[in-house]
Amino acid sequence: MAKNYSGNLNMAPKKLTQSIVKIVRDYGRVVAKAIPVQEVIVFGSYAKGDAHADSDIDVCVVSPKFGKDLFEESIVLDRFTDKIDSHIEAHPMNQRLLSNKYDTLASEIREHGIAISL
Repeated sequence: MAKNYSGNLNMAPKKLTQSIVKIVRDYGRVVAKAIPVQEVIVFGSYAKGDAHADSDIDVCVVSPKFGKDLFEESIVLDRFTDKIDSHIEAHPMNQRLLSNKYDTLASEIREHGIAISL
């Protein structure tokens, strides 16, 4: 099931294709076997409804383990993309980073993100 990210209650309902939901759900489940995952949120062109064939699938992975070294944490998440879909562009965050109103990426995720249940 996909649902709008709860951080912004004023958003109009958005839809993802079932194939994107499946890819992101499968990715989240693989990551969750190795890292505690609180949320998996699709954002970017797929969440906005303007994706094309070559678009990355922007995914925010929220975990309490993230926030110390986002570059290294991104590398860890990239290792899981090969197992699911190379179009996934994973972005690690913890709840504190996601809640930061001054972080432009976090603001984008909160405004346009669609949470995927695992």
